[in-house]
This record gives sequence, structure tokens and C-alpha cells, in this order.
Amino acid sequence: MGNIILYVALWIGISCLSPAQALRIDITKGVMRKIPLAFLGIQGGERLEKVAKDDLENASIFTMIPSGTQSKQAAFVRPELWQWEGYDGAVMATGILTQDGEDLLVKIRLYDVMTKKILGEATIKGTQPKWRHLAHKIADAIYERLTGETGYFNTQIFYIDQYGPASKKTRRLAVMDQDGANHRYLTPDSYMALTPQCSPNGSLVTFSALHGYASRLHLLDLASGRNAVLPIQGITVSPRFSPDGSHLIYCLAKQGTTSVRSYTLASGEDRQLTRSEGKIDVSPSYSPDGKQLVFASDRVGGKSKLYAMTLSTGAIKRLGSWEGSYFCPVWSPNGKWIAFVRSYGGTYYIGVMAADGSGERMLAADHVIDTPSWAPNSQLLLFAAQQKRFGPFCLFRVDVAGHVLKKLPTPHEGNHPYWRPLSGENEIN
Repeated sequence: MGNIILYVALWIGISCLSPAQALRIDITKGVMRKIPLAFLGIQGGERLEKVAKDDLENASIFTMIPSGTQSKQAAFVRPELWQWEGYDGAVMATGILTQDGEDLLVKIRLYDVMTKKILGEATIKGTQPKWRHLAHKIADAIYERLTGETGYFNTQIFYIDQYGPASKKTRRLAVMDQDGANHRYLTPDSYMALTPQCSPNGSLVTFSALHGYASRLHLLDLASGRNAVLPIQGITVSPRFSPDGSHLIYCLAKQGTTSVRSYTLASGEDRQLTRSEGKIDVSPSYSPDGKQLVFASDRVGGKSKLYAMTLSTGAIKRLGSWEGSYFCPVWSPNGKWIAFVRSYGGTYYIGVMAADGSGERMLAADHVIDTPSWAPNSQLLLFAAQQKRFGPFCLFRVDVAGHVLKKLPTPHEGNHPYWRPLSGENEIN
């Protein structure tokens, strides 16, 4: 059993505020201008205030500055903005909560310190049972107004929770809010789950799980909890949904060759997309328009490199220019970038490149890095890392400029993260 786990692991690879001009982030140079933000909080909503403030503090694009001495209610109507004139480009944000039974309503207002004018305002609705969602929406509204990018605070993360001795770890599919709250398990501890991926509409999760001496692909319906095993025989890994959710791409090992295949969910049609005799093609990822695949392969020279395939013609070209081995490529939701893992000189790196393979840049390094996943707004990356030999795997988040690296809380080891594409509206029952 230990050999099959190792074999599989090798394949896996080590109402809103008005729009504003987007904060410009040059991913090829890592340039990012931070915004000084004074967040006074929410009058009458201290719980909301704490969660929203934590979100904003953890975002890499804000420099949080002192909230001043004025009350939230007074600042909402007539702020004393002179307190922040020493911060170039500063913004002040505050809000007021009103409640009617379980219905909550928060009014948010942002002020430009330099011009002394209202920069934007919003009314955000929620309910008492889902107050954390409302708090994240508050942070999202501020983030969106000041950056021009979609917020990511009201999102969830799937990952593999693992614990136990190295030779016999228990691996369970788990989900949590992006800040670590509302953690729960989706599979029992009898499973050996690997590499979860979510459907574009957020309703299904596919993952690979060990069944005896083989691995099978699963399809979990998040609303009903139904967990189906797909009728694909053999050792299967790295499943991922197509952009329209109609089929899966995955990797199948057979007679010493691992190929990328496509499985249509409605009809069960299964067809081969790549094949290089005696080689391993693994970790496929679609471009958002569904016209290309990027995958890792050792088909040339014995080292794993990245390749892009045009599906209409079958044409394949190599991506990347640096030395070392490349693993786990994944296309960004906006189609502009490809994230990857690179191993070189005894160190693993998480990096990004433009979709055409140019402009490689490393964001973080560690003893081992695995399975990057993009935030829905393409501005952050999740990944798993092992910080020392035989140490635990943990989940980390880094912004695309490489400025802020944050460890995420999990009950045990965390591996194979995947950022759910939708905000928390489509909840898991």
C-alpha cells in the first residue's frame, strides 16, 4: 500500500460600491502600491468589525493606519479627515449597523483624505445566522472599491486534511472559509483522498482516492452529500473540471505511460488527449476559455517541464525557460497567468509566468512546495509547503506580487488546497 501512495504522489507533483480605477499590479516585476487605510469599524457591529478588519489587515494591498479619535457614527457623517493627512493617498472607511430581528443592514462609507470627498458608499444586507458572510462582504466591498478587483474574502477553500505516521497517513477532504473559520470534513477517515477540484458553479467536487492498489475518481455533490465513484478503471489522479463543467480531465497510468484524458460526465465518453510512450503527463489545467491545456511532462530530457496544448489542433509547445524541474501548472481565472512549482538546486519555488510562457517570476521558496491554486480574482495563490524534511505540510497564501506570505490555520497537516470559485452564497449543507 505504501508503494502505491508513493507512486501516486510522484504523479501529483511535488448592492456594491461604484467602480474605481484598478490598483495596478505588475506581476512580472512584483510592483505594488499599497493603500493606507484607516478602518474605523462598524457602529453597533463589533463582531462584524473584527472579522472585516482581519480580512483587510491580511490583504496585501493595504497598509492599516490608526483609526483616530472620532466616533464611528460621527465620522460616518462628518469625519475629521485631517488626522490622516500625513499618509499619502489615505482612505478612511467606517459603517453603521441596523438590525430588524434576524435581518442585518450595514451602511459603509469611504472618504478620500486628500480631497475630503466621499469616495464611495454601499448598503450591504445579511442575516444574523450568517453574520460572518456579511462581515466578509463588508471587506469585499471596500477591497473592490479601492482596487477594482473582485473581492475574495467571502470564499471557501477545499483541501486534504492529513494526519498520522508518514507511512500510513489518513487523508480526508475538508472545507473551510478562506480565513480558517467554519471548518468541516466532507469525507470519512476511511478515505485516502487526494487533489480536490471544484466545478465552475461550486456545486461539485471531484477528487482522487485510493481503493486498494488503485485509485479512483470521485464526484461529490455538495448539496446532497452524494459521493459517486466514476466508472474509470486503473490508477487515476489529478482530476479537474472543464470551464463549462461538462467533463473532467484527469491522468491515467497504464503500462508505464501516464496520459491526460477527458471524461464527459453526461455520456461517460472517455477519450485520450496526450500520450508520450513510457513518459508521464500529469497535472493538466484548462485555460479559462477551454481552448488550451497546460500540463507537466517528462517527455523530453527526463526532467518534468511545462507544456501547453491547443485542443483544436493537438499542437504542443514547451513553456518556461529556467533550469530545473516544473510541476503542478494551473491557469489563472483571468487567463493571464500560469502558476507552477519549480524545483532547482535542492529548493522548491512557487512561481508565475505569463500565459505565453514569458516573464517567469518566483514568489516564495521552501523545502517542498506542492499544488498551487488561484484565488477567484487571480490576485493570490494558495499552496502547500513542507518547511523541513519530514516536517508537516501546511497551507500558505501569497499575493501575486510576492510581498505577503501567510500561513493558514488547519487542525492537522494541510495539503492539496483548492480555492472554491464562487463566494459563499452557494453553501454546503
